[in-house]
Amino acid sequence: MWRKIHIAVDTSTRETVAAEVSLSGVTDAEVLPNLLKQTRRTIKAISGDGAEDSRECYEAIGRKKASHLIAPRDGAAFGEKGHPRNLPVGYQKLYGSNKKWKQKYGYHKRSLSETAMHRVK
Repeated sequence: MWRKIHIAVDTSTRETVAAEVSLSGVTDAEVLPNLLKQTRRTIKAISGDGAEDSRECYEAIGRKKASHLIAPRDGAAFGEKGHPRNLPVGYQKLYGSNKKWKQKYGYHKRSLSETAMHRVK
């Protein structure tokens, strides 16, 4: 059976601040709340891809009082009024993709965590 490693990276220092190993069937959305529990620091923003576009992830990020930078899946629907997911979904519906939202809100810093994962591999 395969194992997966999940990491949380501070994009300003490139430091890995949390890590968890899971079985291959465990999703990124299931792990994110546990990664956030490991951190004892103030977090300004948390970014993730469509895999973290879940109610549990939004709740965990809310408990950390951080900004949500999670790209919604293609064709995503609006959430309840005031939900942080509505902003990127609005950009997606207005412009046909997440591209403009990603540029405006600095979502591309997420690639630094992908670089950190390549260092681990």
